[in-house]
Amino acid sequence: MAANQAPTFESADTKRIGLLVPSSNVVMEVEFYRSLPNDITVHTSHIPRSNQAITPDAMQQTTDNAAGAAAALDQAELHLVVHGHTASSYVAGIQGDIE
Repeated sequence: MAANQAPTFESADTKRIGLLVPSSNVVMEVEFYRSLPNDITVHTSHIPRSNQAITPDAMQQTTDNAAGAAAALDQAELHLVVHGHTASSYVAGIQGDIE
């Protein structure tokens, strides 16, 4: 291994999933690890917002901060990114998900 290369514990077949969730979400990451096969790893980035409330303002903060949280996953060389945010449909219905 080269001096500047970090050791890896993944096999060549390992797949990496990026998970974007609001900072208040403490469930989805655990559920992903428990439900995925051992050859898939989860790399989470939390989308910051000022509180846990499910309000239109909190949904807007999540929308405004999602791109920055996604950019934080860039160097993980992911195969897939999942945006785990179901509260938008709770607050604004189907239109909330579309937006």
